Amino acid sequence: MLKFDKLYGSCFKGIVLIIIVLGIIFRLGNLDVKPYWEDEVYTSMRISGYQLGMVEKAVSGKPVQVETLSKYQDVKSGQSWIDTSIALAKRPEHTPLYFLLARAWAELFGSSIFSMRAFPALISLLSLPLFFWLALLIFQSSTVASTTLCLACVSPIMIRYAQEARPYSVLTRNIFLTTLNLPFYLSPLKAY
Repeated sequence: MLKFDKLYGSCFKGIVLIIIVLGIIFRLGNLDVKPYWEDEVYTSMRISGYQLGMVEKAVSGKPVQVETLSKYQDVKSGQSWIDTSIALAKRPEHTPLYFLLARAWAELFGSSIFSMRAFPALISLLSLPLFFWLALLIFQSSTVASTTLCLACVSPIMIRYAQEARPYSVLTRNIFLTTLNLPFYLSPLKAY
């Protein structure tokens, strides 16, 4: 029986490790292959400091070349952080945290499709241990926590959101951090 438990534990750990590696590959692979869709274009425009009305006026409803539209998605196009803040304030349907962090990321690593999608992918990777921690906190079982981590690593919706230049990965991370801190805030304060 002891040999079986030892073999099972080693095999389970190996499977968990393989699934974690697959989760990393799924999140970081082919980031620049999929077409950059409309919402991602809006994200790039906002972090670059452009408002939708400005771009619509500039292109005035005619077919536009990719190079012309790309100018409005580059943080090095001359617009400032203040312009980014104004663009975010004019369309407040999302919290500004992601967009401001993405602006800083784009200034460091560029505004390419790969770079803009790499930021939420890395945030998503940093969120994976939070799945484990939350499951461990709730179920008090490392097996259940590891299984939860595996499910998060290969979850199609989590992978999809990780590969979009949108705030979903940051929102997921924030939700998990808040949930993980909730018990500490609800517990009575301890006198030291």
